[in-house]
Amino acid sequence: MDDKGYGSMDLPMNFKVSLADRVRAAAGVPAHIRRKRRIEDLEEAILLALDELYEEVLTETQGDQSQAEAVFDKRAREVDLRLLNDLIGRHNRWYPIEANLPTDVHTGKLMMGGAPWSPIAEARHEDFLRKWRALRREINAEAQRRGDAEG
Repeated sequence: MDDKGYGSMDLPMNFKVSLADRVRAAAGVPAHIRRKRRIEDLEEAILLALDELYEEVLTETQGDQSQAEAVFDKRAREVDLRLLNDLIGRHNRWYPIEANLPTDVHTGKLMMGGAPWSPIAEARHEDFLRKWRALRREINAEAQRRGDAEG
């Protein structure tokens, strides 16, 4: 054995990385992945904002849940979804190209993972309220289970 040691190019490999793949990797995370992550982060931020809004409204209504629900529903529908919907629109427009989605030769539809690709639906207040209520029920149920276990 000599003193030179081995470099990564000297080791036996069962694959080769093409120049195109190396250039793509050097460019960083693809735009469609960054955009999808931004969409997911915004959705989470909106759900957190709704939770903070509900707590604020509950305090304003002095714990009156029925009044708080009515006020909360009205204010929740005022949350601005334009940035999120703009990102979703750009993602739907560019994702098939950026991800190089294949086309089914028989139907002409874009395919993703063996199934037809469908664009992300535009964000709607109703969807966020439904998600928020489901999360709130889960949190309350978990708190109830912990309370029952302690008591």
